[in-house]
Amino acid sequence: MRTTAFKRKQVLPIGELCDFLSCNNDFYGGGIVLNRMLTERWTFVPEYTFAHATDLFGLRHDHQGTLATYYVHPSGMSFKLREQYLHQRGQTSDAASDVSVFTTSGSISYELPRKRGVLSLAFSNLTDRRYAFLADPLALGARVPRRQANLSLLVYF
Repeated sequence: MRTTAFKRKQVLPIGELCDFLSCNNDFYGGGIVLNRMLTERWTFVPEYTFAHATDLFGLRHDHQGTLATYYVHPSGMSFKLREQYLHQRGQTSDAASDVSVFTTSGSISYELPRKRGVLSLAFSNLTDRRYAFLADPLALGARVPRRQANLSLLVYF
């Protein structure tokens, strides 16, 4: 089991603009993950995370629950299936959001002989569930609310 918690409070030093904008940034959240080995090849992973942000861009509450299963075969084949619940409630200066959605993702991979690399095909949002979240301007990996496929080949040398 792994847990996380974080809190960050910051005041932006932008002088007189604080009369018009919120200069107090408050960001906190946490999560819990339980990695459970069912057999030597099967793993079950439930996870829950939440985050709250108040900043120049508005107010956001994000909740995310995930149930995932992984299977690894000695021949080098593996697959992952993940069901994810996403909920966001928030407000910016020009938009409001209260969205709840379930998405399904999966992948199948093959490890090349002598561990020379990995060939992988991954799908996200298999059911093509459309939703509109408030964009986090600082997010490194933005959520894209459409079906996606990703084919990759990693080569180790």
